[in-house]
Amino acid sequence: KDFEDEAKIENFYLPVVHDCLKKTLGAEEACIFDYMVRRREPAFPYQPKSRDNATQPALSAYIDYTTDEISGRVSKYFKDKAAVYASRHYQIVNVWKPLCGPLRDYPMAYCDAKTMDPSMDLLTVDEVFPTVANEVYQVLYNPKHEWYYMPDQGSDEVAIFAGYDSERGQAVAVPHCSFDLGDASSGEQRESIEVRASVFYGD
Repeated sequence: KDFEDEAKIENFYLPVVHDCLKKTLGAEEACIFDYMVRRREPAFPYQPKSRDNATQPALSAYIDYTTDEISGRVSKYFKDKAAVYASRHYQIVNVWKPLCGPLRDYPMAYCDAKTMDPSMDLLTVDEVFPTVANEVYQVLYNPKHEWYYMPDQGSDEVAIFAGYDSERGQAVAVPHCSFDLGDASSGEQRESIEVRASVFYGD
């Protein structure tokens, strides 16, 4: 129930994520700029929105931001300090976890970034919402891709993965998507929260 209350998410969960990122990644600063709760509708994938208007799992592989989108976001979020922040080594990361577990219903899959060719495997597309449009990378099929997931991920286990690195660009970006476990699916319908943040390093 706590994750149905935006105030509780922002006042209690996001500060925990903030401290976790600094400690786990050794970052000097962390700036959370976005989060999203997803709750799978029983009719999914045939019904795109749940009864409470929650976003559904994403079944196509993608990377959250293009290089141009990152530049725009740095300017948007840091305004007059954008040039200072952009001159530092920073990463855009995603912190993902299920809200109930063990997760056996549309878990998250992650592609090893080292098996991806950014020059060939990424297609720039617009992700359009009623009030905003974001530029993301759709990931094209490549038999060299290696995909992994966390079996039976618990609600106390988070996955932290990169979406961009200011020094290495998209070379470290992790394509990701949800997938159907088929006959192995069981348990509660997927509910999850993802938090996106910029982390800044001192090097």
